[in-house]
Amino acid sequence: MKIREWTKYNLHLLLLMPGAILFVLFLAIPFLWIIRISFYQNIPGGYMSVAWVMENYKRFLGDFWYIQNALFFSLKIALSTVFSAVILAYPLAYCIARTSGRKKQLLLTIVLSPLLISMVCLILGLMIVLRREGLFNQILLWLGIISVPGKYIYDIKGVIIGLIYIVIPYIVLCLLDNLGRIDLCLEEAAMNLGATRWQTFFKITFPLSTPGMFAGSVIVLSMNFCAFAIPLMIGPDRLPMMGLIIYNQATAMNNMPFAAALATITVVVNIGILYIYIKLMNKFFFKRLGV
Repeated sequence: MKIREWTKYNLHLLLLMPGAILFVLFLAIPFLWIIRISFYQNIPGGYMSVAWVMENYKRFLGDFWYIQNALFFSLKIALSTVFSAVILAYPLAYCIARTSGRKKQLLLTIVLSPLLISMVCLILGLMIVLRREGLFNQILLWLGIISVPGKYIYDIKGVIIGLIYIVIPYIVLCLLDNLGRIDLCLEEAAMNLGATRWQTFFKITFPLSTPGMFAGSVIVLSMNFCAFAIPLMIGPDRLPMMGLIIYNQATAMNNMPFAAALATITVVVNIGILYIYIKLMNKFFFKRLGV
């Protein structure tokens, strides 16, 4: 019996080894090296010297512009896109979960197709759709929502639309798994006891789907807080988002130590936000479900 348990334990370790090695080589070691560079001394002209100084962190924490116009601004964009993406993705996931057969396959293909396309192609398509003569403005004009074509390319509105569009499939995937596990007998029992469809949804379906909604929103929050490609290609010049500031400091300003410090701060703040978010979700939703 002990031999079987020992073999089973070692088999689990062997299965974990490839993923663990990749994690250490391509995530842990590079991030530790970034942390080390953040303490280097920057030398004008694109050079840096080996040191242990806090100058780069003091520059960020001592300048209120970085905290208010970069850190808080990026957080505001991330939270707003999380809220909007969840509202848009939930009806899609609910509709797909309640269908079957070819209709379900077709809806899944449409919703998840952005994941099969490269980021550059997606952003190029967004730029074509969001331009003044693009499809988005034409639809709004046809519906009478606007009277003059709006500006979305090289504008913060276009960045928000792009970030929401990119992350909706991730939330749909997380919600689909959760909604698919809900026993329909619970909804039928509630309706047999006199509950309306809306009461059944808000009392049973929605609370039971919060774990999937939470998982998707965590992914979206992490992605959009550190967003880079969409703000760079669709956003206006000098958009104060953390990903762009890090990129500019590393490439345009040749200040690698400060860029490494900003990257470290971004990761730490992201972890802190996720920790608070998990605590809030656990307090208001998961304890009620016994998760």
